[in-house]
Amino acid sequence: MSEQELEILEKAVRLELLAMHFYRCAQPLVSEEGLRDTFRRLEKEEEEHARSLHCLLVGLPALDTLFNQMNDRVELKEMTEEQILERALHIELSMEQAIRKTLQKTRSPALKKIFADNARDTLRHYHHLSSEYTRLFMKVPRLDLGS
Repeated sequence: MSEQELEILEKAVRLELLAMHFYRCAQPLVSEEGLRDTFRRLEKEEEEHARSLHCLLVGLPALDTLFNQMNDRVELKEMTEEQILERALHIELSMEQAIRKTLQKTRSPALKKIFADNARDTLRHYHHLSSEYTRLFMKVPRLDLGS
């Protein structure tokens, strides 16, 4: 595996951990049980993604260590449930786009498959969250990807 591919993998692990952290922090802040269950399930799926990528890297600290080292604080306490869900949609869509860009830089067929599967799962997360948004707020989410 090339140095560039190792760097891409490490960044991907950290992005998955960030998404996992977001869903963990968001759970106690939403009152709707279905949405809380969705966030719980997505937290587990993001952890699975991080673990599957992490196992390809040698020399990286343990996944739990990486998670505990994260300085990124998720500021959600002043947000409404709608804003939290909009943030989740933005995270998933941004991650899917980043993964697609990564696919273009990757030469390894094995890594291409891993990232294609990850992009598919991330897009599935987005669509599920979008359905939740429509169910809860009776409107289609609109995202400004510039933010």
